[in-house]
Amino acid sequence: MPEKLANDTAPSADAFDDVSLTRIATQVRRRQRIVAALRRLAPVLRAALVVAALIWLVLLAVPGPPFSRGVYVDENALQPGQVKRAWGWDDVHYADRASDAIEAFARANDTAGRIAYLRAELERLGLEAHTQNYTFYVPHGAPIRGTNVYARVRAPRIDGREATVLAASWLSRWKDPHANGAGLPYTAPGAVRAANVRGVAITLALVRRLSMSAYWSKDLLVVFSDGFLDGMQAWATAYFAKTQPTLAADEVYDGGAQIWNAVALDYPADSYSSVSLLHEGRDAQLPNLDTLNTVTHILQGLYFQPATGLHGATYEEVAHSVPTIDTLVAKGVPRAPLVWLEQRVLTPNAVHRFLAGWRALAAQWRLQLAGHPSGVHGVLLPFHVDALTLFAEPAPGPHGFYDLGGVVELTLRAFSNLHERLHHSQFFYLLLSPQLFVPIGTYLFVPLLLGAALTLTGLALWNALGARRDRLRTKLVERVVPASDAPRLERPVYAELERALASVPAELRGIALRAYREMSRPVWSALGCIAAAHAVGLVCLAIAVHAPVDCAVRGWGACHALVWLGALPAVLPWALAAAARALHLDLVQLGTCLQAFALLHAGMVVSVLSTLNFAQATTMALLLTFALYPLVPPWGMNAAVPTARGWVSWLHYVTSYVRIVLVTPVALIALVAAAVSWAPASPMLQYVRAQLPAAIDLAAWDYHVLRASTLLVVLLGYLPVVVEGAAACCLYVLAV
Repeated sequence: MPEKLANDTAPSADAFDDVSLTRIATQVRRRQRIVAALRRLAPVLRAALVVAALIWLVLLAVPGPPFSRGVYVDENALQPGQVKRAWGWDDVHYADRASDAIEAFARANDTAGRIAYLRAELERLGLEAHTQNYTFYVPHGAPIRGTNVYARVRAPRIDGREATVLAASWLSRWKDPHANGAGLPYTAPGAVRAANVRGVAITLALVRRLSMSAYWSKDLLVVFSDGFLDGMQAWATAYFAKTQPTLAADEVYDGGAQIWNAVALDYPADSYSSVSLLHEGRDAQLPNLDTLNTVTHILQGLYFQPATGLHGATYEEVAHSVPTIDTLVAKGVPRAPLVWLEQRVLTPNAVHRFLAGWRALAAQWRLQLAGHPSGVHGVLLPFHVDALTLFAEPAPGPHGFYDLGGVVELTLRAFSNLHERLHHSQFFYLLLSPQLFVPIGTYLFVPLLLGAALTLTGLALWNALGARRDRLRTKLVERVVPASDAPRLERPVYAELERALASVPAELRGIALRAYREMSRPVWSALGCIAAAHAVGLVCLAIAVHAPVDCAVRGWGACHALVWLGALPAVLPWALAAAARALHLDLVQLGTCLQAFALLHAGMVVSVLSTLNFAQATTMALLLTFALYPLVPPWGMNAAVPTARGWVSWLHYVTSYVRIVLVTPVALIALVAAAVSWAPASPMLQYVRAQLPAAIDLAAWDYHVLRASTLLVVLLGYLPVVVEGAAACCLYVLAV
């Protein structure tokens, strides 16, 4: 009886199968609805990422949480400003006498006399002085030659395994437009940069004072480098036993010590009113933030504190060039919203501090984008030396040797307290002011969000191309396969189609199978186009590095390298499109696949570069988003939409091609030059127009002399992505 009851109540096998199939079908439909909803929301998500990145970029200069925070000394061993300085007026008198002698050598253009004087002074102080001759060979130009003078002050109570560098270059970063006849700063006739007369003099005086002390825990390496950056590059390359193909230099003696910190002095005039902290190095490398915080803390502890600036801009420049609420109102901005914003949302004077922060960000952005060091310290950063330059910009006063010497002495005393390299605090940051910084966890959102938008767009395009392939294959199967009640796969595969066409005539079967294969994603053809784009990048790099380092200064028409660099990225996409049509490839499919790869390539490059150089990654992401993000295939992003053809589509893709070509490096330079020429006359725009050719040549000079990687990033990282996008656009033009 129980067995009969169990058999009567249990469902039949057919009923169980029906219930299971119904449940599975319901789950499949639910998943399909979710996928369809996500596909509809995908464009909104990608647009939201772009908008969020732009808003976040604007808000980076907010002087407060969650965007910025106050600086702090994280390494307790530094103890900045905790000792009494020994620098006094007798050291100032010595520095004045040395300054008069060095200025006489500068005005007489007596390089040999200057070098002999520096070496003799170091030897008179009881040091073993050395000279280093060096030569940089640059293409189609005169070799860059110079002579460095250096010595080592040995601390009597240590074994000499650790050292700190005190450096001064012969040329200052200060560019005096007119060679003056009397007074400082002195710029030699025909030169661009002023002579760092008092910077070299105060360095000599500091060596004299510090060599008398017995409490140092590290040796002191004093370096008087020739030129501006080239001399220190030659000395550092030889000291750290590195090789450089373009450099021939004497070996450096008295080496072997680990260099942890360095201070460079740039002081070309008689007096100054503010000190700028220069910290940007080659390829946007930065010192540990405690290096800057130490100097900032020492400056704040002075009784008569000099104002402190950043990135070469003095405190006075920021105070007078950054508008306040009153100046904004005078230019027509309503006062009420600004006052409400400061009283209800922000803090008093927050609008001025926000604009000052953006000025500082723009200055740091410019330096990181070029990858050019802002001072001599930047040459040492790639060798894992935390360094900075103190730049005393010329001004009528009130500060001079006495104040600057005390700051440098206390800074070196703080560095002498270290038991290990600086490894706390921050290595990646943006400085809004000497007291505020933006950590990497905050500003990294900008390039990463833009890179995510590019990557998601590429994935969506790849998925849409696969859906279109499956739809076309399904139509092909329905057309050529004989009618049958046998079950079929939802997405037809090649083996199933081959079996289904077994009874079909061989000619028709061959045509159908060939058509099925041609509907697949053209991955190998797209990879061939990507390889060609990278080949163009290599050719452009070869052209750039073999061009004269003063090519652009000679004139746009005389610089044939710029012509080739502009023509190759514009012509190659048409050559790739013509080759694809000659090979009878599906232009729309190839263009879509190439565009998806270009977007994925762009997202990858931006994401990797964002942790190395924020300015280059963000600029690259903005340009690629502007160029590639709006581009869609002729059938859009919907697999069911037919391919659009006609003159309207043709004109749309021609316009898109022009937009993409305009973001190539040479086209961007031409756009900036044209915009400056057509804009209303102003001193700032005239300065930009005059310095633009020199800025172009500076990238090649940095590559040959400083081994900077800006040319590599632009021509091997950025340019191939643009060429890939332009090639996809040319394929669309020929297809429609």
